[in-house]
Amino acid sequence: MELKWITLKTVFLLLLASGSRRGEIHSLSSEVDHTADWKEVTFKPKPGFVSKTELRSKGASAFEGFTLRALSSVVGPDLPADRSLCPIRALKVYRSRTKELRGDRELLFLSYKPGHTTDIKKNTVSGWVQKLIKRAYKHPNAKACELCNYNTRDIRGMAASWASRGTFPWRVS
Repeated sequence: MELKWITLKTVFLLLLASGSRRGEIHSLSSEVDHTADWKEVTFKPKPGFVSKTELRSKGASAFEGFTLRALSSVVGPDLPADRSLCPIRALKVYRSRTKELRGDRELLFLSYKPGHTTDIKKNTVSGWVQKLIKRAYKHPNAKACELCNYNTRDIRGMAASWASRGTFPWRVS
């Protein structure tokens, strides 16, 4: 798979699994803490990151990161398609593919464009999510096509609502 799609998939899965904002995903440090078996990974923002909520609300706590568990500890061996949607699995592939490109950059996510050596921006994360959704729905029904018109903030809110209800109104065909 091309680095572009590995990058977009990893960003998208981390957004969904963590419920984090695009700015928080953008700020993640390339240094992650993980258990020896990669069953659990802790993500932290790069030093000095100030979150959107911290800026706007007095007394709001700073974004300190999040911890995710691998799906392999939850799904059975008969569900390989579900394991391919594991954010930890995607992260391991992403880190392996970007190891030589990383250099001394502190951010977890790098541009997949050849020769691009500056850090990505928060808006880049939003664009990646939109590109991935459009690709996922090559032949969408009308409801699924509506999702392509939402921004990252709206998608984050919808994902949290769907997760709390245990529903997802659109099916990928």
